[in-house]
Amino acid sequence: MKQRIINLLVSLLIVFSFSAQAQPPTTNWLSLDNFNDGNYTSNPTWTVFNSGNPWIIESGILKKNGLNGTYAVSTPFTRVTNGWQFDYVLDGGEDGQIIDYYFFMTSANSNPADSRATGYRVRYELFNTSYRISLQSLVYNGTSRVATTMISSLVNTSVYPSPRVTVTRTNDLWELFIGNTSAGTRTDATFASTECAYQGALVFLPNTSINFKHGFDNIRFREIPFGAFATAPALKSCNGRDFYFTTTGVDVDRISVERFSDTSFGAYVRNSGGFILRGAQIKTFKGANTNVCIPLMYYRTYLSGTTTPGGFDMTTIPFRGDCSNNSFPGGAPCTGSDQLWEKTDLNLNLTSLPVGKYNIEVYYKIPGNINGASGCPDT
Repeated sequence: MKQRIINLLVSLLIVFSFSAQAQPPTTNWLSLDNFNDGNYTSNPTWTVFNSGNPWIIESGILKKNGLNGTYAVSTPFTRVTNGWQFDYVLDGGEDGQIIDYYFFMTSANSNPADSRATGYRVRYELFNTSYRISLQSLVYNGTSRVATTMISSLVNTSVYPSPRVTVTRTNDLWELFIGNTSAGTRTDATFASTECAYQGALVFLPNTSINFKHGFDNIRFREIPFGAFATAPALKSCNGRDFYFTTTGVDVDRISVERFSDTSFGAYVRNSGGFILRGAQIKTFKGANTNVCIPLMYYRTYLSGTTTPGGFDMTTIPFRGDCSNNSFPGGAPCTGSDQLWEKTDLNLNLTSLPVGKYNIEVYYKIPGNINGASGCPDT
């Protein structure tokens, strides 16, 4: 008798509600650097990716210092944020010049000029007849970096010759502001809020005999008051091995080196019990006078190619332990008020499905309170 086989293909889906803002937020901004200390070598330390003295501090502004070429600098930044703001400071300009601020760079590469550097940036492009500012996502396809323009707008240089730019992210709805004017919104979930590892700047000057000292100033951010910085479903294979597959989290924070998104788990004999969804592990953070409550994991399975999958089932992920002496129960590193949540007894037998090729999708919600140390009115 022929064995019946179930193929399982796993993909990640994150679902959020969203709303747009009319003006950029004016409160709860924290300073990354305003360069008033006269240097970029400490508090924080910016790494320069060019030889010589290509960046200077002049009148409390970080400026590019040189003629033709690409000038890049970056600093480590791992805070979980939902707002970014900075001032462009232009020094004239000629056709073809580019001034980029990489407000969100992943751990893939710290050099904004490297094709492997991924994340999000704001690009200021100078043309003879017009200037344009764009919000872009950046992915590496194995051979080159691909930039996708999410929002773009021409700049009225008579009103904003050196504009303040604000970017907000409400769950996965992005909004770009030039001065106090919204340039538009766009949904994007290419990178999770927890994947930021650096911020950086880049200036590109084509053939020119003038040292245009374009620069950046008043770099600020808005921190998310609570949330998850690492998540991973718990699975069990046919050989009895328990394992996790990371859905969010980077570097030492990630729960597993193996990624959940778009991973194929192969074929299993129906009703063999060889592939089990056991639950999840979640790492959360919270700020002062905020609260995190029991996280929720939503999951569903459906046949590949289904145009209208069914609804999600939900399970809670119980509390396992607080961060103590910079370590979670089990030894993983943590800081401050971080907490660990874990469930391994869901025991959903994925091989009990009818024969076919299936997708598994998961997402999470973290209830809590942004205005108090108890209660769970916010998600």
